[in-house]
Amino acid sequence: MCTLSDCRIIFIAISCVALFGCAGPTADEEMSPEQFVDHLNEQIPQLMGSYNIPGVCIAVIQDGNIRMSHAYGYADIEKRKPLTTETVFRIESITKSVTAWGIMNLVGQGKIGLDDPVEQFLRRWQFPASEYSSDTITFRQLLSHSGGINSAIYPAYSPDEQLPALEAVLSGVNDNPETRIVREPGTTFLYSNPGFVLLELLTEEVTGTSFAGYMETSILLPLGMENSTFIFDDAVNSGITSKYLLNGKKVPSQNEAVQAHGGLYTNVEDLARFVAASVEGSNGRYPGGSVLSASNVRELHLPVIKTKSIYALVSDASGMGHFIEDLPKGQRVISHGGQGTGTITWMYLVPEKGDGIVILTNSERSFRFIAQIVRDWSQWIGITPVGFSRTYSIVIPFVWIFIIGLVLLSLWIVVRTGMHVISGKRQFSPLTKASIVKRIFTGGASLLIIVFSLWLNDLKMFHIVLPVMSMWIIYSGILFAVVLFMPVLFPRFSRGENGIKKSTI
Repeated sequence: MCTLSDCRIIFIAISCVALFGCAGPTADEEMSPEQFVDHLNEQIPQLMGSYNIPGVCIAVIQDGNIRMSHAYGYADIEKRKPLTTETVFRIESITKSVTAWGIMNLVGQGKIGLDDPVEQFLRRWQFPASEYSSDTITFRQLLSHSGGINSAIYPAYSPDEQLPALEAVLSGVNDNPETRIVREPGTTFLYSNPGFVLLELLTEEVTGTSFAGYMETSILLPLGMENSTFIFDDAVNSGITSKYLLNGKKVPSQNEAVQAHGGLYTNVEDLARFVAASVEGSNGRYPGGSVLSASNVRELHLPVIKTKSIYALVSDASGMGHFIEDLPKGQRVISHGGQGTGTITWMYLVPEKGDGIVILTNSERSFRFIAQIVRDWSQWIGITPVGFSRTYSIVIPFVWIFIIGLVLLSLWIVVRTGMHVISGKRQFSPLTKASIVKRIFTGGASLLIIVFSLWLNDLKMFHIVLPVMSMWIIYSGILFAVVLFMPVLFPRFSRGENGIKKSTI
């Protein structure tokens, strides 16, 4: 039993550990843009070191204009190649937000309607048989992940491999997942990469040209994204950042057969131009620039359907190619993240304030890093921390309390068992049959904890979500399991009325 003084020390220790690395600008500091940049320049390298992240690019948008862009660390550790703001990243699922602009541009031209059934435009591919009808699926539903299309991840190919045709990918050829209707269209949220691959095909059907070609001439170049492309060629392959797995190993160069769901190659400044194009700029630019009308941009940012599961932790609803979160003070935040093998990316925008942030990393260990930087940014611009950051702020202290609690409990068991051994109350007698049921139960619980800890160690997403901390959880769990087994090996003996020793757990 700890004393009041001991408990206070433990509480202070837990609080300090929970808040470690989380100190950011407070709401009343009112840092100038220059001061905030200085804060980032100090904070980012420290966090990169804490989480072992090789490289980070960041851009901050203020009043609709790019206030700063900066690169930290390495594009390639082995070659000691520094990361720059011109280094190309595959931005993964943030691509969906750009694709949504391409679809909305077709709407603005009158070539399609958001609520048109997509099936009427399909010529090269048809939906497979399903218990659900395909004739009600619309562009709006595909853009908002409410079309009932299955969720899936696409395989990667080496740069010299022949890529399957778009129709073959949709049909599930060459290890690609088949695009299927698995829920009633329009009724629920189901994040769907195949839904955006279908939009890629629909774009080609409507325009009569390649998706990459249409997006370049209609979206990328008009927005000034001159260093961006959907085509993985030698230039991209030579200029793209290396990507790193959880264990620090470099990912081999990869390509994919489809583009609209996550295949945009760009740099931090080009992506910041895209984010800034959604709001009015001080240079007289209107939302949408020369690509979309302001009303069309606003429509992309309107909620279509409530998000579910893990997506509900970082957003309230899905718009068209964007996630939407309404904060307590009334601000609406638009966002999208991207996760691929060896990379995590994120972008946020507060349209009414003209503020935004873009973060690109070349590591799978970046989720918590991004949450901390976004939290600092939200405090700086004067909004409530977004759901992504809030979730970490709530979870991390409890995780540390759990870890420290396990360690303290393990220490208590060790001390208690040791004192009993010294006093003769416990003896090393693992083969005794006394109290066998209790000892089997305790030993089984210990074994289950070890098995669970080892299972967690093999769970990649666990390490991605909680880098560094994940190993503390696993180690503390194994420590507790080993210590828990001690009373099984050293049963406690007491004398009965007849003087015979009896074993208790």
